[in-house]
Amino acid sequence: MKRCLKHIGAAILGVAIIAVGSASAQCPMCKAAIEGSPDAAAAANGINLAVLVLLLPPVAIFAGVFVFVYKQRNAPN
Repeated sequence: MKRCLKHIGAAILGVAIIAVGSASAQCPMCKAAIEGSPDAAAAANGINLAVLVLLLPPVAIFAGVFVFVYKQRNAPN
């Protein structure tokens, strides 16, 4: 079971990494900042990286809560 979860996690991570390359700006203000930039490709990559960095804490918290609940539910009584 743990092996399967590791493979699923690796597959999800791989898809997320591939999808990041084609992601566009996240809001109209970010899009306007990128369009006005002389080096739009580098600015877009920077904003996409920033979005991923800001996404990490909520995902980590959710995963931690999920693991805690899962372990509590499946603990031997």
